[in-house]
Amino acid sequence: LIRVREIHISGNDKTRDNVIRREMRVEEQEAINSVAIKRSFQRLNNLQFFQTVEILPKRVEEDKVDLEVKVKEKATGTFSIGGGFSTLDQLNAIINVSEGNLFGMGYMGRIRGQVGVRRTLGIATFRNPRVFDGPTLFQVDAFSTQTNFLTYWEERAGGTLKVGRAFSEYMRGGITLIGEAIRIKDASSDAPTFITDQVGRQSTTGFRASFFRDTRDNFQNP
Repeated sequence: LIRVREIHISGNDKTRDNVIRREMRVEEQEAINSVAIKRSFQRLNNLQFFQTVEILPKRVEEDKVDLEVKVKEKATGTFSIGGGFSTLDQLNAIINVSEGNLFGMGYMGRIRGQVGVRRTLGIATFRNPRVFDGPTLFQVDAFSTQTNFLTYWEERAGGTLKVGRAFSEYMRGGITLIGEAIRIKDASSDAPTFITDQVGRQSTTGFRASFFRDTRDNFQNP
């Protein structure tokens, strides 16, 4: 058997070593496995942090090799700004800022804002896909909206908390907790009856569960 002596990583100026190592399906001192190396390549590509990924074995002893993991990083942040028109919002401006590899630790952060004649919207998201480099995902979202429906105003604020876990190489599931506060105010005499009956504050809570299996070799180009 040919065993892996050490795994060496290069080219990751921003991304931390542990973010790469936790995607490897070959461990040091284990027997080399071409299927596991191929899967490691797929998982590193699917991070969307790198332009290129290479995993090259280099013989160092008769029965041992070192794995040279060479990556070339790419930009993982996006910024966009735009505007538009809709029957509900009328004129509106939209801004999106996101970073898929926050602090080089694999975290995802995103902020979206929208300002319109009739509606304003703000959403913030933070996700840690591998808590303590383990199989657990943690994500929190917060949102706030204010909408002018002409005959009344509606304000919504809330958030979601998601915890997910990988059960195998291709299967994972999760539970999302949801909480939302709603306030209806300034209802005019023309407002629908079911709206005037709900003037004031309300709150809703709930949860949803998910389970899925994903065997794609490449998320962007399967």
